[in-house]
Amino acid sequence: MPLGIFSMGAKNKAREDKYNRALGIWEEQKKEKRRQYKYDKQGLKITERNTYANLDFQDASRQQEYNYLKARQAFEFAQETKAYNRSVEQATQMTQLADLAEQQANLQQDRYLFEQEIALDLEEEQTALNYRYAAAGLGVDRRKAKQAAVTDIRKSSIEGLKARGQAAARGQAGRSAYKSQQSLLAETAAVENEIVNNLFNANLAIDLDLSQLSDQLIMDKTALKLSRTSLKASDKVQRLAFKRDKLQAYMNAAASIALRPEMGPPIPKPIALPRPEFQKVYKPNFKLGKPQIDDFGRKIGLGETLLADGLKIGGAVLAGVTAGATAGAAGLSAAAGSSGIFGMSATTAAGVGAGLSNFLSN
Repeated sequence: MPLGIFSMGAKNKAREDKYNRALGIWEEQKKEKRRQYKYDKQGLKITERNTYANLDFQDASRQQEYNYLKARQAFEFAQETKAYNRSVEQATQMTQLADLAEQQANLQQDRYLFEQEIALDLEEEQTALNYRYAAAGLGVDRRKAKQAAVTDIRKSSIEGLKARGQAAARGQAGRSAYKSQQSLLAETAAVENEIVNNLFNANLAIDLDLSQLSDQLIMDKTALKLSRTSLKASDKVQRLAFKRDKLQAYMNAAASIALRPEMGPPIPKPIALPRPEFQKVYKPNFKLGKPQIDDFGRKIGLGETLLADGLKIGGAVLAGVTAGATAGAAGLSAAAGSSGIFGMSATTAAGVGAGLSNFLSN
């Protein structure tokens, strides 16, 4: 390809167009990076706001739950305290009622005991009266029997006297009169003896009745005494039953008292949730990747182009000489008797030609 100035201008134009296209793409990418960076920053702020709002909400909810649990614990303790105080009050009332019941029972027992003692006293008095009345009756019977005997003896004596008087009036004398008098005396004596025997028997019967009456009085008094003893023993048993019932009522009252309430363990205070640490959004280097002019060939003037091309040609020639020398050292054959560029050997000339071709192809 022939070396010329005009071909250099066309290449610079193509390189400039290529550079401008690359620069445009880089500008678009830079805008997109800026938009992405701004979007990521806004997303981070939104994430931070939402995270802290959620943590604040959880902290507030936990604090609210803590306050509620504390209030509920205090309320339950107050209710249990009220129930306990109420049970103590009811137990006190139950003991007071038991005291009143015992007092009433003792009063009723006192009244019953008094009535029973009065009944026993009356019965004892009635027994004594019955004995006195019966004994008095037997005394009357004794006096009646005695008076009857005296009357009968008096009648018998009078009848004997009358019989003896009648016998004397009939004029009997001597032995027959004596016998008649003795017969009348014997008859009178027999009648009087019978009257005395009857009186004795009557007195024996009365004495027996008196003895039986006395024994009955002793038995009645003994029975009354035993009744009094039994009444007192029954009274003691009944009053012990009153005390037992009172003690049972006290035990029931004590059992009805609720357990003394105790405040539960303290509710743990909520611990503030840890706040996360957010890493800032990575800020890219927006200048990174910007296409450089040297990457596509510098936009330079005609003199600078010629100078640059000359330098590149010199470099190519130098590379060709070096390559030729290397090839000669390696034993490569060169065309003998022929001259190359500027009198160089064929090998060196071939290297220079290759360098120039490479330069022109770019």
